[in-house]
Parts: sequence; C-alpha cells; structure tokens
Amino acid sequence: MAGCKLRELEETCLTPVPAATDCADLQKQGHSTSGVYDIRLVPSNETIKIYCDMETDGGGWLVFQRRQDGSISFRRNWQHYKDGFGNLTGEFWLGNDNLHAITAHKVYTLRIDMGNFEGVTKYAVYPNFTVASESNTYNITHGPYSGTAGSSLRWHNGVAFSTYDRDNDGSKDHCAQFFGGGWWYHANCYSSSLNGQYHSDPYAPQDRGGIHWSPWTGFKYSLKSVEMKLRP
Repeated sequence: MAGCKLRELEETCLTPVPAATDCADLQKQGHSTSGVYDIRLVPSNETIKIYCDMETDGGGWLVFQRRQDGSISFRRNWQHYKDGFGNLTGEFWLGNDNLHAITAHKVYTLRIDMGNFEGVTKYAVYPNFTVASESNTYNITHGPYSGTAGSSLRWHNGVAFSTYDRDNDGSKDHCAQFFGGGWWYHANCYSSSLNGQYHSDPYAPQDRGGIHWSPWTGFKYSLKSVEMKLRP
C-alpha cells in the first residue's frame, strides 16, 4: 500500500467511512483489514486519517504512535507534536490535538506493544486513558496496569507533555531538550521514553536516550519497535 503522510495526504487510502469515530466503529461496520481509514472527530466533525490495527487482541485498535526503523526523527518541536507527523504506514505520531479530541468523547484503553531485537514482544495495557487539551499541557491520566512488560507509565500519570522548545517537566533539567523526543517527562525525566532517539544497536551509548521501558529493558537497552494504540 502506498504510504499516507500526515498533513500531506495525497495518496488514495482505504475507503473512508466518515461516520466512524474510531477503529472499533469501523470494525463494527465490517472492516477487518489493518490499514489507513478516515474517522470523524467529535464534536468538530473534522475528518482525519488514522491507522487501524484490526488483528491484535481482537482488533479495533487506533494506532497513534509507531517506532520501527528510525526512518522518522522524533526530535520535534511542540507544534509538530501538536499537529502530528510521519507516515501512517511507517513511523508516526498522530498529534496531541487529535489525541485529546479522540479521548475526550469516549472512554479508551491504551495498549502499548513493544519488541526487542531478539524477537521478544511484550505489552502493557492501561484503561481510562485520556490526553488533556493543549491549555492543560496535554496531561495524561490512566487506570491500573495489566500486561507482560511491567508498569512503567504509572510514573507518568498526571504528567504534562514536553518538547525541546516547551519545558513542562518539573525537573531542574530540561529533559526533552536533553533526550530529544517529545514525551510526558516527570521530575526525574522518565521511567518510560517511547519517543526517544532510535538506535539500530540496542546497546548503543544511551547518554542521549533511546526507546526505553524500564521495568522490562532498563535504561541501557533501546527497543526495536513500539506501537501505542487506543480502543474503547
């Protein structure tokens, strides 16, 4: 399938279904193929393109972040993370404004699928996941953890989003400026960092970060792949 670039969409993707507000709606309408679809944001009725995972754990997942090969830099400013960037069939961030709009109108569960360079995959699930508005610095909240990867995001619960040009982390250091990727950094920077610098060598020097989920891999091993996704 041809790639579908965020904010630069000129390719023909899968048939749009504007009535749907997420991938679970699309699945109920009979769509069973993973790929790029149109959904409608509530209450604006704006149509955006999203990627649906119709396979994992029964399908119906709206993917809002993917890391897999380092083809897209995640060292981006506030505006880029606000609007979204990347390629929906490759690496991308859907956009914080979109995440707020999606999670504000329905109760969603967050699932994070992760893989290492040895072929091992693990996951973390958090119910009641929300992203606040820009005026509330895109703070995240979520419910109790379940899964196989360990609970790393719990240390980020209630935390504001930061980028290298917008420091909201509460740390004496500027975590996003040091590590590069936009994230919900806390006062000690992070326990998880899924938008950090991509390393093709998982044991590359980590002084400038990497893709980390500390309960599983610690801070000295950078993951090969990540997908963050939502389902009601």
